[in-house]
Amino acid sequence: MMKNQKLIIFRHGETSWNAEGRLQGHLEIPLNAKGKKQAEELALQLKEKNIKRILSSDLERAKETGIIVSTTLNVPIEFEIGLREIHLGEAQGILISEVNQKYGDQFWERWQSQNPMYDHLFFPGGESKKDVDRRIQSALVQKIDFFREKTAALCTHGYVMTRIARMYRADLIKNDILHIQNGEYIEIELERIINFDSNSKI
Repeated sequence: MMKNQKLIIFRHGETSWNAEGRLQGHLEIPLNAKGKKQAEELALQLKEKNIKRILSSDLERAKETGIIVSTTLNVPIEFEIGLREIHLGEAQGILISEVNQKYGDQFWERWQSQNPMYDHLFFPGGESKKDVDRRIQSALVQKIDFFREKTAALCTHGYVMTRIARMYRADLIKNDILHIQNGEYIEIELERIINFDSNSKI
C-alpha cells in the first residue's frame, strides 16, 4: 500500500426514512429530492480530492449517491455487498423513537455506543456489531487492489462509517457517535488495512 495514501469515505444522501428517523438497515429506500441534491453538492466538494476510484455499497441509496459522484468526477465505480449498512433484523422499518419501547430501556443508547462491551448486541434476526466488523473487513481485504490508488473513496452508510472511523479516526467519534450527516464525508490517511477481529494490521 502506498505511503500517505488517502481514503475518502462518504455517506449516502438523505432518504425519506432518514428524514422520518426510521431504521433502514438492508431495506431498499431511494434518495429523496434533498438526498439527490446532497449527492450533487458532495460531488462538487470532492472534485479537488483527485479520487481515482469509488467502491460503493450496493444498496440503492448508496448506489444512487455513488453514481452521481462518479459521473461528476468521471471515475469508475464498483459495488460491494460487504459495504451494506448493518442488518437490523425485525427492527428494520420502525422509528428510532420506538426502539426502547420494543427492545427494552436504554437499548438504543447501548446500540449507539462504541464501547466494545456492546459489540455482540443485535436486533432479533439482524447482525451484531462484531458481525458487521467482520463483514467490512472481509470486503476490504478482498478489494485490496482498490486501495493501491493514491486516493480512493468508499460510498457507504452511517453505521459502517462509524465502525471504520473507530479503527482509523477515533478522534472523530464524540460521545460514542460519529456525527456525519447524509451527503458528508471523512478523510483518512492509512498505510494498512486493519483486521477488526485482532486489531492487527495486514
